[in-house]
Amino acid sequence: MPSDPNASLIVYTGFGYRSWRNRLEGPGGYQRQVDYLYLPFGVSMPLAVNQTSSIELIFEFDLLVRGTVHSRLSDVSSDITDALNEQAFASGFAFRGSAAYRIDIDRKTSLSIEPYFRVWNVSDSQTDTILIGGEQVQVYEPQNQTLEVGLGVSLHW
Repeated sequence: MPSDPNASLIVYTGFGYRSWRNRLEGPGGYQRQVDYLYLPFGVSMPLAVNQTSSIELIFEFDLLVRGTVHSRLSDVSSDITDALNEQAFASGFAFRGSAAYRIDIDRKTSLSIEPYFRVWNVSDSQTDTILIGGEQVQVYEPQNQTLEVGLGVSLHW
């Protein structure tokens, strides 16, 4: 890959939102919804491969601003209430890396293919009080790590 003498380093920040739902299967299984609001801080370096294509290297740090985990424990039994656990400011972070290959289709349109990974590390959540058969119980979302690996495909115009 030829180096680009005009290569630049782009620094960015913004707001990010991550949301997913999953269902814990088997006896005692229930549905969960997890939402994160985070601040990404990143650097990007686009490098020209030739006149119509480039590779962009991206490295990012994400700071968790606020998170919630809604566990539908009532799916297990009508004698159990649902839990809503909150993640405090800076109780988690992520690292993300990717390399995007971008090729011009015409003067105004390009296609980008971007393999990426992101690793989240989130501490124990705050506790919530639920009822199990009328008895109060404190529950929390335990510390966890999540690895995301994916492939992004984008059309730019």
